[in-house]
Amino acid sequence: MSATTPARAGVTGKPRMISGDTLEVAGEGIRLYGIVAPAPDQTCTADGTEWSCGQEATLALVFETAYHWVTCRGANRDREGRLVAVCTIGPYALNALMVRKG
Repeated sequence: MSATTPARAGVTGKPRMISGDTLEVAGEGIRLYGIVAPAPDQTCTADGTEWSCGQEATLALVFETAYHWVTCRGANRDREGRLVAVCTIGPYALNALMVRKG
């Protein structure tokens, strides 16, 4: 994570999922602070079985945000210009929910 430009203090709205750790809110690209998820087209292998782990991570984020607006707050941007933020749904930090889901 690098801080290349100042970021907006907060963004609230209905999210659109990009991947398991990236979303868009009110036209703003958001990267969830403190987590890294597989790319949407990435596959993983465990015990000799391959599965679409990137798709699974994206769908997990979709599930957590279904029918909810989120509020994202951050102070930095990553090298791709996305706001690096902690996003909440009510009192729940979406970043922490995703980490707990694995």
